Amino acid sequence: MYSNLLKYAAGCAAFLLLSCSVKEDRSVCPCHLTVDPSCIFLPLEEDLASLDVSGAGSFLLTQELYEVNGPEPFVVEVPRPNVFLTVHSGAGDCFLPGEGIRIPPGEQCPPVYMYSRRIVTDGETAEAAPLLSKQYCLLTVRIVPLNDVFLESFHLSVEGTVCGYNLDASPAPGEFRCASAPSAEGICEMCLPRQRDNSLMMQVLEGEHSLRWFALGEYIAASGYDWTTPDLEDIYLEIDYAATEFTIRVNDWETTIEREVLI
Repeated sequence: MYSNLLKYAAGCAAFLLLSCSVKEDRSVCPCHLTVDPSCIFLPLEEDLASLDVSGAGSFLLTQELYEVNGPEPFVVEVPRPNVFLTVHSGAGDCFLPGEGIRIPPGEQCPPVYMYSRRIVTDGETAEAAPLLSKQYCLLTVRIVPLNDVFLESFHLSVEGTVCGYNLDASPAPGEFRCASAPSAEGICEMCLPRQRDNSLMMQVLEGEHSLRWFALGEYIAASGYDWTTPDLEDIYLEIDYAATEFTIRVNDWETTIEREVLI
């Protein structure tokens, strides 16, 4: 009888220690985060988004939206007092859970749409309605006049100091480098991440031989382009070279430079 009473008392004590009663410290209890995916509009070529949550104690949660949950709100248990909630589409293998997006040197920025915020989860419940933003800029470079020599041997390379995005969606510092060869129409295309400054550089190469560099970031800035807009706009750049000079046009802005500066 006495032994059974002791077991009952021990069981009650353990239950009180593990439970989150009104009188106990509820900071150790999980927060129930409700995510409403109804405002996520994906590009036409994408039909799936990924949700990633990272928090204290190496907490990581990854799951695919729509495929698992459909468009209805759903609830996940997350730690207190805050978590990073990231919803992304188009990032591919460049998204690293708990870190953000990292672009390997030599690769372009993925065509990613992303929402990433720190969510306060210090109460019993929290809510989030992710709205994805376009986090890449498609740079289209057209070379005129077109000639066979350029098509056969020339290509363009862009280098910068942003290698992706942190969990708070801020540009992550690091090496960025990608290249593009012209199409039959003389078009080069490269996807760029959001920039922190005007340090982007473009290199013109013939095979492995570097001909010239020029300050792409400065030209983009002079055109009035804004890297801080929620949805990045694309950039159209045209290089029109003549015998002694060439003209660079960035969207509606242009400048003419002596040819020996570049080619």
